[in-house]
Amino acid sequence: MTHPKNLAKASKCGCSIYSFLEDVAAIAEAVFDFHELWEFNHEGSYKGIPDQTVMETRIPMIKEEVKEWEEAIKNFKKDPANFDEEVGDLLWVTIGNLLAIQNPDSRTRIKDLVIAKNAAKNKEHYAIRRDTNKLISIHKPQKWIGAETQMREEWEKRGLLLEKT
Repeated sequence: MTHPKNLAKASKCGCSIYSFLEDVAAIAEAVFDFHELWEFNHEGSYKGIPDQTVMETRIPMIKEEVKEWEEAIKNFKKDPANFDEEVGDLLWVTIGNLLAIQNPDSRTRIKDLVIAKNAAKNKEHYAIRRDTNKLISIHKPQKWIGAETQMREEWEKRGLLLEKT
């Protein structure tokens, strides 16, 4: 269910939350239909295969899609349509990963875990590391190796003191 505060946020990013949710739902439905057609399910080609093994068989697919996506980013100016295709392919395969989990309770647990984990990240305890553009806990110095100056700045913004080692 869409939280009312998300409606205001959606206008800031120039997108509609409803449009975004419709897009994601349409892709998920198409992935579901594709998996059913090709029997990429536990009644078909995954029958009797544990989820961990199914996920292992999907690793090369994910690696290939990430590699193609990286190439599309590098060649964006030459072929912007390929960029769109590769973003879509990566999304398709990653949604397929969730669908390939046999037990619906497991899929729900995965969904709940990733939502809770990311919802718990706040500006008091997290910062975006400028050199990687990754959201990092300011309480995990090992994640800031190579960016110690920024980590010190993030601590100072919050009124914390970082002891010199």
